[in-house]
Amino acid sequence: MRSGVPVWRCAIFVVAIFLACDHLSHAQGRSPDVGFHHVHMKVVDPEQSILFYTSSFTQTQRTDIAGWDAVRSENAYIIFEKVLLPISIELDSALWHFGWNSLDLIADYRRLSAQGVDFFRVPPPSGHMMGPDGNDVEISPYSPNSGGNGPRAFNHVHLMSDAPLCAAQWYEQVLGLKRVSVTDDRLTGNCRAPFGPRRDPGNQIHQPNARLRLGDIILFIYPNQRPSRTLVSSRGHVLDHIGLTVDGLTTTLEDLRVRGVKVLESGYNFGDTTMQAAMIEGPDGLAIELVERSGKVP
Repeated sequence: MRSGVPVWRCAIFVVAIFLACDHLSHAQGRSPDVGFHHVHMKVVDPEQSILFYTSSFTQTQRTDIAGWDAVRSENAYIIFEKVLLPISIELDSALWHFGWNSLDLIADYRRLSAQGVDFFRVPPPSGHMMGPDGNDVEISPYSPNSGGNGPRAFNHVHLMSDAPLCAAQWYEQVLGLKRVSVTDDRLTGNCRAPFGPRRDPGNQIHQPNARLRLGDIILFIYPNQRPSRTLVSSRGHVLDHIGLTVDGLTTTLEDLRVRGVKVLESGYNFGDTTMQAAMIEGPDGLAIELVERSGKVP
């Protein structure tokens, strides 16, 4: 008989270590594999909204998703939930605007202006138009790093935050997004950097900011443009929430709860489908809907 620890005891030890590590990983929570799915809007006239987007962005197509009228641009959707009366377009929530790439900003500006689209900021460097529901819609210059999967694709969602770098850390650590910009908090370890001064374009507060990649989409996070007023929940606004896809919704919610994420609603069907969905709260009161992937997600 050889000296040393018996093989069966070594095997038990290895299994115990594996289970302990797995338990620790679960206790700390794991970042889900998320994909961008939709922006959910509450509008009085979905037909008017659909006409605006399909005529402004020729690659955008009318569709129906989970019982709602919608438009599809590549793999992203804008969902229109009909409401009886206009609701808040106040810029007091984290969900600021969204937009598309442009190969030729001046040509697109002229084309859209000729169609009667109202621009409140004329390019360059980007153009900002007023959507039919009072929301900001941006066209921005295409580049390999501008987001989207093509030169005229839906490319970004733009957020505001009372602490942009802290919000960026949340999206990195909780949802597993990848940051594509180098920011001061990685050098100093302090995500609560003071806001910079207002400057052009747009007389906006640009610093500090962060960019994160969510599939094809870039998530921009800028400072709260009204820093004297804390941002409120995005629910009940024209831009009500964003939607992401996940695998294994039940497990994902368990892990997010471990991380201290607030679950606003859970255990409901996504629209008129049988796919399960839940609503969580992200930084600055942003409502984020999680839709479970089930085969081909519409």
